[in-house]
Amino acid sequence: MGPSSLIRVLRRGVTDLALPTLKLYTEWVILTPIPGSRALAGLILRHWLRPIQPLIDRDFYLAQISDVSARRRAARDPVLHYFLIGRFLDFAPNPDFDPIFYRADNPTLSWASHPLLHFANAGDRISNEGQTLPLLPSAAETRPAILTLHHGRGGGSSRYLQLYEENLSALGFAAFRLVRVSRVQPLFRLLNRQTGKYHGRAFDLIADEGYFLELCRQFAITRLVVNHIVDLPQSITTLIPHLCRAAKIPFDVVLHDYIMICPRLNLVDGSNFYCGEPPVEQCRVCIATSGADYQVNDPAIWRQDTEVFARAADRVIAPSDDVRKRLARYWPDREITVWNPERAQAFPDPKPPQLAKDEKLKIAVIGSLYLIKGYYVVLELARRAAAQQLPLEFILIGESMDDSLLRQHGVTVYGRYRDSALPDILRSEAPHIVLQTSICPETWSFVASAALKQALPLYSFDIGAIADRLRSMGRDTIIPLTYARDADALTQYFLSVRSRALSAAEERRPAQTVN
Repeated sequence: MGPSSLIRVLRRGVTDLALPTLKLYTEWVILTPIPGSRALAGLILRHWLRPIQPLIDRDFYLAQISDVSARRRAARDPVLHYFLIGRFLDFAPNPDFDPIFYRADNPTLSWASHPLLHFANAGDRISNEGQTLPLLPSAAETRPAILTLHHGRGGGSSRYLQLYEENLSALGFAAFRLVRVSRVQPLFRLLNRQTGKYHGRAFDLIADEGYFLELCRQFAITRLVVNHIVDLPQSITTLIPHLCRAAKIPFDVVLHDYIMICPRLNLVDGSNFYCGEPPVEQCRVCIATSGADYQVNDPAIWRQDTEVFARAADRVIAPSDDVRKRLARYWPDREITVWNPERAQAFPDPKPPQLAKDEKLKIAVIGSLYLIKGYYVVLELARRAAAQQLPLEFILIGESMDDSLLRQHGVTVYGRYRDSALPDILRSEAPHIVLQTSICPETWSFVASAALKQALPLYSFDIGAIADRLRSMGRDTIIPLTYARDADALTQYFLSVRSRALSAAEERRPAQTVN
């Protein structure tokens, strides 16, 4: 068992067995009304508790615990409760610190490390940059204000919203954002994107309508842009229209993925492949047997609710034409506007691979490689290349669901990286081509953009926005989707890519002069 596999087993053990046991012991033995056990635990852990104590916002932290009795027990010592329990449950210690963003921004931080303790011990040397956004140009107070609603998961959706807000600023609007500050409760806080300052307190979007209306009034909000509804209750489809009617403002909806029609979000079924968007009766079976990323009672009723939600919006916005056409099949006559986040971006022509005769074709895969991103596609390719000693080399610039297994079959795993470092990594690693192995219809892909900016030949399966982008640029690097399930055919495909590159190199080589 490799290190990454061992870590996954340990994490699963903590989540499934150890954590419930620890939670029970902490809340009923350590955090009892009798202070003796709390004092003893605090004494033993004082080396770790002392630096994080000033960073725990008591009221905010306790607001994330929905069960009243559990909240009462945690209130006896929130710092101790956070250290022993809350950090494993993704509770935020205060509205300005997100442990998940912090980990993403500090790639060398191990799973076993405590992010808040790491932050506290680092002092002024490290900031919570994962939650810090680039400031927009200063806005005059007279500019109309637009409020955006963000889920807080990060990723491409966050990048899209950032660019959308920058566009709003360029068009003359003042941009404000409701930043989700808790993963476990719908707690939000208002961020002024022009100044980078938070305003007011963290509040529950679902339960505190009055505070939402007060923020809209105080900052003269003229429109709400809903970037995503993931991790919010199903009632959000009726709550958002209700809040906007009460505030007398319109709202827009951004379609980042397929949550509106698929509780699994990415249209990937239990076989970990694109489902083909079957009738809703088949979707019921899929969710019943394979589970869902977003819990709904019935996908048919959910689709009815989201259609009403989409039709109530002033505008529905998609990042690509592929998304627009895909959702238009479910919402006839509902106009969907495409806002391309990099529509003005001019990408250079790809540089053809430069290979020596006995050199392997170096294929890079970028990003977090999990099931829907094509983990098993890469694994099977590498397995065949290693077993048959084929002239193919693979590097994963990122991490995967099982790095050790990839390494066993010859894949170089670079590991986690900062987004800002990706261009330099691509230049230093110098792959011949980049392969996007997503088996779901991507809605945009900033990772694909990173490869295109470096003039690297980008290959993708014929599905979603990446293939559409390649097609619109006249690229011939679109792979039949059926090859995602046929490792032998895909292997031969890349051997052909290598052969063509060698032939092209031979043609470019000057002919030898015969004396």
